[in-house]
Amino acid sequence: MTVVARRVLHLLSQRPGWTGSGVALDAMVRAAARRGWRQAVVVGTTAEDPCPRVGGLDEGSVRPLVFESEPLPFRLPGMSDVMPYPSTRFSRLTGGRLEAYREAWKRHIADAIERFRPEVVHSHHVWLMSSWIKDLTDLPVVTHCHGTGLRQRQLSPHLAGEVRAGCSRNDAFVVLHRGHREALTRWLGVPDERVRVVGSGFREEIFHAEGRPAAMGPRVAYVGKLSEAKGLPWLIEAMEQVARRLPGAALHVAGSGAGAEADAIRERM
Repeated sequence: MTVVARRVLHLLSQRPGWTGSGVALDAMVRAAARRGWRQAVVVGTTAEDPCPRVGGLDEGSVRPLVFESEPLPFRLPGMSDVMPYPSTRFSRLTGGRLEAYREAWKRHIADAIERFRPEVVHSHHVWLMSSWIKDLTDLPVVTHCHGTGLRQRQLSPHLAGEVRAGCSRNDAFVVLHRGHREALTRWLGVPDERVRVVGSGFREEIFHAEGRPAAMGPRVAYVGKLSEAKGLPWLIEAMEQVARRLPGAALHVAGSGAGAEADAIRERM
C-alpha cells in the first residue's frame, strides 16, 4: 500500500527565527518533518534577507514576501511594537500602505495554495493575515495564538474589527495557556472546543543542564526580546532581590531588541 504524505502550508507574517513565533515555526517544521509531513512555508522578510531558511526546508519550499521593495516599500509590520529589527507598527498602518499590505498578502498566499496544494493551513498570530485565509480557500485553517494579537487589538483598534470578523471563521486555534483561551473565545465569539491549549514548548537539544558544574549557584535564563512587554525589566528587578539573599545567583539573558526601550534594558543589565 502506498502511503501519501500529508501536506501543510505554514504562514507567518514576520521574519522567521527572529521572534518567539518564528522560533516556534522553525521547531514545528522540524517536528512535522520527522513525522513525514510535506511542508511549505510562507513568511514575511526584508530586502536584506530575501531568502530566509526555515526548519531545514529546501529553498524552494520557503516562499517569502519581501518588504522594503515594490510593491511594499515600507518596513515589515511586527506583531509587537518593539521588534528585534526595524519594523512598522500596526497602529500606524493605514491608508495606501494598509491596502498594499492586504492585497500583497492575499496574492502571495493564494499563489502558495495553488502551487503547493496543501491539505491544511497553519497560520501564526490571530491578526490580519490569519483573517484573510478563508477569503482564499475552503481548506481547514488552524491559527496559532501567541498572545500578541490580543495585545494588538488594544493598540490598533482600527484593525480589530476586521481581524475578529475574519479569524472567527477559522476552524481551530491553539493557545499558550488557559488565560489566552478565555480571552480569545470572548473576543472572537468561538466555542471552547475550537481552542486547544498547547503551551509554548522548548527544544531539549538546546535547553538542558548537561555539563553544568555542580558548584554553580542558582541560575535563571531568559530567552526572548529585550522589551517591557515580555516582562524583562521586572525579572531583572526580582533577580536583584534574589541575589541579595542567595549569593552567586545570576540571570542570563539571551535575546535582542531595537529602539530606546531595548537600549534602556541593556543599560539596566
